[in-house]
Amino acid sequence: MPIIKLENIQKKFGQNTVLDGIDLVFGEGEFTVLVGPSGCGKTTLLRLIAGLEQVSGGKILIGDRDVTKLEPRERDIAMVFQNYALYPHMSVYENMGFGLKARGVDTGEIKRRVMQVAEMLGIEVLLNRKPKELSGGQQQRVAIGRAVVRDPSLFLFDEPLSNLDAKLRTEMRTELLKLHRELHATTVYVTHDQEEAMGMGDCIVVLNDGVIQQRGTPREIYFHPINLLVAGFIGSPSMNMVHGQISAGTFTSLDGVIVLETKGQPDGDVILGVRPEDIHRPINLADRQHGCALSCRADVIELLGARAIITLAMSGTELKAVFEERYLKDIVEGSPLTVVLDLDRLHFFDAATGQRLNETAQGGELDGGRGANG
Repeated sequence: MPIIKLENIQKKFGQNTVLDGIDLVFGEGEFTVLVGPSGCGKTTLLRLIAGLEQVSGGKILIGDRDVTKLEPRERDIAMVFQNYALYPHMSVYENMGFGLKARGVDTGEIKRRVMQVAEMLGIEVLLNRKPKELSGGQQQRVAIGRAVVRDPSLFLFDEPLSNLDAKLRTEMRTELLKLHRELHATTVYVTHDQEEAMGMGDCIVVLNDGVIQQRGTPREIYFHPINLLVAGFIGSPSMNMVHGQISAGTFTSLDGVIVLETKGQPDGDVILGVRPEDIHRPINLADRQHGCALSCRADVIELLGARAIITLAMSGTELKAVFEERYLKDIVEGSPLTVVLDLDRLHFFDAATGQRLNETAQGGELDGGRGANG
């Protein structure tokens, strides 16, 4: 599978700039996820790679070929859409083999490839059915199978799981990752779901307003967000943001509730970032001494099975924390409790620019590879 390069990609619709100077390299066999808020330009970027839209400036290279002005059929790519885009009058077999038939592949080879991929995806028994006879998950497998049988140099996925229910989404994520490992195909995957991005990507690209905010492994993006937008977008629940000031090595929140020592941070107006899972209930005195202890009230409790999201109220400050079930036994809404902020995992951002100030949240592992939240 070739390396894909985007060089200074520009895209405008009239006077509206949708993408502005995108430089990206998709590594050979890499699973790259494009993620960001609605309207950030991620789907437009995917469509430019596919050739479904024409660039306003810049170049697209697939391997050593400049494909910028080539038609989609000339780019050797396969795309899976959000709405599956299956032909309703054709059987599953005919849908999967249609692209090969259009390219003049002989009937025997079409049958061999379709049967091989159908077995890989577990849809052999569906080959004679029409799309209307399939469930959403089955239709998605057929759409993926139609892409795989072509054996393209690049796979493009445009929010392919967004129409599925939560359970099926999780199952299909696993199936897609298994398929990727088997094919080792260069893949670009668009999603608005940051948990999906964290769980699936070898590499994540966060976009906003047509500009790349950060590119990195899931662990880099999660533990070392480069700015407020990335910090707030990646993670569920979102990172807590507390406005305050640093003076003489001490951070003080605007309401004076949170006061803690900082490590080498410059004086000025800042925003303190604290992930919900980095707020703990102290078990002993050592826990209190190591972190920043806060007295608060459990305002809202959202039970999620083995864990819960607790909204903590303190004067004018509100924080969200995530506690495991074993720490919930004596907590009820309205009850007072003491929590500790993990000082080794705090994030500081410039209040004016939103850019990160501290180099890394200590304890954040930047060792690369696919990782899950926390």
